[in-house]
Amino acid sequence: MPDFYWLNQIQINHRPCVGEKALILSQLQNRGYPILPGFVVPNGLWHEFLVMFQDSHPLLAELTDSSLHLNVEDYLTLQQVAQAIRHDITQQPLPEQWPGDLYQAAQKLNSPALLLRPSFALQDNSPLSFQGLVRSQACWCHPQALATALKQLWSEVFRARCLFFWQRNNIPLKSLTLAVLIQPLQNALASGTLQMNQTHWQVQATWGLGHSWVRGEVIPDTLQGTQGTTSLDQQTLGHKGRAYTLSHSPPDSPLTSCLEVERVAEEQQNQYTLNPSTLQDLLHLAEQLNSQHPDNFSIEWLLTPTSSPEPSNPDPQQLYITQYNRHSHDNLSVVPTPMDKTAPLVTGLAASPGEVVAPIFFLDHSQTAHIPQGQILVMETMAADWLPLLSSAAGLVIEQGSLTSHGAIMARELGIPALVEAVDALQLLEPGERVRLNGTDGAIYAVAAESDSPVKGVPSPSPEPQPQSFYPLGTQLLVNLSQPEVLPKIEHFPLDGVGLLRSELMMVGLLQAHPLSWWLKHPEQLVESLTTSIRDFAQTFAPRPVWYRSTDWRSQEFPPLPQLPEQQGNNPLLGIRGTFTYQHNDTLFQAELQALAQVQRQFKNLKLILPFVRSVEEWKTCYQSVQQQGLMQLSGFELWMMAEVPSVLFLLPEYVKAGVQGIAIGTNDFTQLLLGVDGQERCLAEAFNARHPAVLAAVKQLITTSQQLEIPCIICGQAPVKYPELIDKLIPWGITGISVEPEAVFRTYQQIARAEQRFLLQATRKIMNN
Repeated sequence: MPDFYWLNQIQINHRPCVGEKALILSQLQNRGYPILPGFVVPNGLWHEFLVMFQDSHPLLAELTDSSLHLNVEDYLTLQQVAQAIRHDITQQPLPEQWPGDLYQAAQKLNSPALLLRPSFALQDNSPLSFQGLVRSQACWCHPQALATALKQLWSEVFRARCLFFWQRNNIPLKSLTLAVLIQPLQNALASGTLQMNQTHWQVQATWGLGHSWVRGEVIPDTLQGTQGTTSLDQQTLGHKGRAYTLSHSPPDSPLTSCLEVERVAEEQQNQYTLNPSTLQDLLHLAEQLNSQHPDNFSIEWLLTPTSSPEPSNPDPQQLYITQYNRHSHDNLSVVPTPMDKTAPLVTGLAASPGEVVAPIFFLDHSQTAHIPQGQILVMETMAADWLPLLSSAAGLVIEQGSLTSHGAIMARELGIPALVEAVDALQLLEPGERVRLNGTDGAIYAVAAESDSPVKGVPSPSPEPQPQSFYPLGTQLLVNLSQPEVLPKIEHFPLDGVGLLRSELMMVGLLQAHPLSWWLKHPEQLVESLTTSIRDFAQTFAPRPVWYRSTDWRSQEFPPLPQLPEQQGNNPLLGIRGTFTYQHNDTLFQAELQALAQVQRQFKNLKLILPFVRSVEEWKTCYQSVQQQGLMQLSGFELWMMAEVPSVLFLLPEYVKAGVQGIAIGTNDFTQLLLGVDGQERCLAEAFNARHPAVLAAVKQLITTSQQLEIPCIICGQAPVKYPELIDKLIPWGITGISVEPEAVFRTYQQIARAEQRFLLQATRKIMNN
């Protein structure tokens, strides 16, 4: 067996054998920095094991050269092959002498438990980062436990996401340089990170070993200040409800986990982890690093109790650096931002805020009947009949989709974190794998889970501050809804009504019970079911108004309506939809009108919005249907239209003459059509959005024209939520109401209140100056 490399003996020319992490820690240790001792299992041993492994597996003979020639786009095959290889590696015995030699070296560390960490050697100036791809392993200092942990770490190279990464980046396994750094695993008082750039520093800290924050189970304290000082510019108390420690009793089996989870007492949770003296010691250590390595950098640190207390130091403790990373100047902002130990596994568009730790579940048409609750659902695209599954899901990840797709809309309403445009999620994630989904930042992170210390749900970040009291606003604050289960959660929200009741999403439960074709053949049952659903919303909000938007049935997102012309294009935004469908098959629309009439007679607070109206002629046809159902004669009823098609900019007076009593601006479709942008093309959607001068001018024109025509105008798209600064323009222009998802109600209330106060103040000053 080759010699091991001890940290205090590693030379710069050993880099290909020991990897980047071990080399850097060795250099820091030799310069006097506090580094835990350790030794390295060199890269040569890894490749020797691979040769033995492929000799006993003829089907994998070309393993080290080819990455198995896998089609990594076929995620099912990729997952199956990865699981099979990893299982076989953990079952492959090491050569007879290896476990004894490993154990003999490990005993010199004088530690009951060990931490095995991957150490890759990167090519010079390589932009690639392997951080987070291969997970560290913890084990007892025992021959069998050590051998098992080493093979588990090696098997991580063949996780599905790793095979995908190697092939996508043209990295043959034969050229992969992987060493394993073995260090003592000690109990810790605290752990965390420190990041420093040219102007600022940031420290994150939590109780116990670092496993809790690496796994996303806690939110660390965050402390920020100016470089060169120890004074705090900002500090935020974290949510630190659990801490990892070493097991107190020797294991019955050496393969038992060496880690335990302890609940942190509430009093301790409410304390900052680092006292001023320890923070000063940590910053002094960082300043030393900065003086010798003047660059942007981050470290991970560990605070341990010392074993030999001295009378002069009644509370002895020792700081250790466990990892050091240099960063380019482009990688750090002027003010540090919270750090994660590992790079995200998957990134995408943040579609619904919040954070959760839960298992991954790949959703396809063969599995919809057997989905456990509390899973993060991952799929290529969202089918309409899957929407009801979101009510029991912990999170949602869609490879293809937009912020305005029905899956994203429902996730925001239900309050579960979601990502869309999560490219290659089905290749990079694994079924059953516990991950941390952050729907606020648009990222998914690895969570290393021990079999005997399961990760329970992670608390989402603290909810946004809610005003203690609500004074009336001049602008109506409304909410977008579709799911009745949300109603109890928003009962005490400061709302003036429902600005957008999305009919087709409200109907997903009906479609789960029976297909659309069945409902259309049973119109009486359809009217009865719709009446029940609409009544829930009308009754909850009465006497406050509820704007019900009739079905905008996009054939590519929902089951096609019979008798419609065949869809030729691929973009549902421009296809057969809106009120155009009512001219070819009005069965569903007539059922909606009958249900609305029944509910309106009882609660008198419904208004109907017609969707995606392309012409005055379409409007007139629908108006006649509404009249025939007797709705126009019912007290309190009004007939509105969505302002989504840009032609409304020129035709609004004609629409009002034809009976339009109000308009609701749908900024999502309106922006795409006005700027010629497909919202599902991320690069276009980010460059051309609702802040575009043409969109702002058009919205202003719609509002001012509505005022001239003496009709109300509300806005119910994503724009005021995504770009809250727009509210400062909407209020002076004269918007009647702003409708948002439930998760954005409180911050929109505050934004409207501030905008109205500023507007009144400016108006008062103008009067006084005149």
